[in-house]
Amino acid sequence: MTTRGAKTPGQRTVRRTYTLGRSEELGRDQVALGLVVVLTPAAFIGCAVLAGAGISAWLLVLVPSAVLLVREADAVWPLVAWTGLGVLWVVQVPGVFSWWAVPAAVCVLLSHVATGLLAAAPPALEVSRHTYRRCARRVAVVSGVTLAVAVASQLVVRLALAGHVAVTVLALAALAGWLWLGRLAP
Repeated sequence: MTTRGAKTPGQRTVRRTYTLGRSEELGRDQVALGLVVVLTPAAFIGCAVLAGAGISAWLLVLVPSAVLLVREADAVWPLVAWTGLGVLWVVQVPGVFSWWAVPAAVCVLLSHVATGLLAAAPPALEVSRHTYRRCARRVAVVSGVTLAVAVASQLVVRLALAGHVAVTVLALAALAGWLWLGRLAP
């Protein structure tokens, strides 16, 4: 760990940077975001196992590949890794629905946001509190909508409504319209 600059009465903060192996110097925020990116595939796998998936060799290959997501956050690796994990979820998790899909979706969302922040900022840059708050609000909204859709879909199935696919599609169209109108509002 290195410290850049000395704290004087005119300065507000001291920027700390970390060097991991032969990498460039990383700021505290970049290290924290990197941990989120590395840990979310493992949490996703945990959700899959709790949903009934067996542990296969592919899972053991994809989780360590999360290190590539941090190293090459702006490359195609996040798409490849999450596509592989999604395919494994579809193939390995029994049944059509599991409540573990909701926290698994939140894992994907958190990884996406953290990867985006990693790719958008230089390695030693600190991410502003405003950016964190904005991202936290968006993650909360998307997570809430995901939970609402899961609850609505299970409610429709439990009530055994005729044409429940059409009802679900209409609910999703209404949600999309509401979100679109929200973007148009000043």
